[in-house]
Amino acid sequence: MEKLALQESAASHKGMTALDDLDAYQKFAQAHVDGLQSLNAAFGTLYKSEPATQQKIADHVFETFGTRHAHARPVQQ
Repeated sequence: MEKLALQESAASHKGMTALDDLDAYQKFAQAHVDGLQSLNAAFGTLYKSEPATQQKIADHVFETFGTRHAHARPVQQ
């Protein structure tokens, strides 16, 4: 993603059109999906090799992770 960001940053100085901007967004989104697929494959292998107690801990962490952030109070300024 860093390499892609550098490429797009250089391109943005040349005056991107709306279509160029949307294309750049699609490239970032695809890079994100590709990264998640790699992470999911690696994590799946690890998860399946762990004992049930470790799997339950991982399940709990993933279950509560988004909840903590979704219910966090905004910072007062």
